[in-house]
Amino acid sequence: MDSISSETLEYLKRNNIPLEIYPEDKDLTDTEICIREIPEDAEIILIMSLTGRIDHVLTNLDLAMRLHGEGRDITATDGVTDVFFLKGDDMIGVTGLIDPVGLSVSLISPDEKDIARGASCEGLYYPFENADIPYGTGHFNSNSIAPGCDAFKVSIKEGKLMVFVTLKGL
Repeated sequence: MDSISSETLEYLKRNNIPLEIYPEDKDLTDTEICIREIPEDAEIILIMSLTGRIDHVLTNLDLAMRLHGEGRDITATDGVTDVFFLKGDDMIGVTGLIDPVGLSVSLISPDEKDIARGASCEGLYYPFENADIPYGTGHFNSNSIAPGCDAFKVSIKEGKLMVFVTLKGL
């Protein structure tokens, strides 16, 4: 946490909250250092900003994608948008949605060389089966949950895919 404020650092010390100090000049981000301390079989919910410093946002999403590819169970969120990661022959299912009408689902292929192939979905307003999702396309953005559904599923056969589930209107 090389950018931690002096007030926050003092709060941590005053409340005996364990902390490790790393040099400002290092090869890993603070986020990656923290995540590497989490047991490999633990679920990770990465609470992060999805706005502001876009370089940090993209780095953290790429990190989460890489960690998912290494077998880590990881989801990113800012409280408005949840990001799920798929790699290889992979699938996510989201069930028990309280307000499915208020959600937008976007599918983004984050890698030009490892695009999502054989993508399919169930429970979305615009269903598709065995589609390729090219890098840099917006065609699979802003889908909705199908009327009467409180769940959806997205799968791919190969490649990489990020699934963004966002509360509409925020």
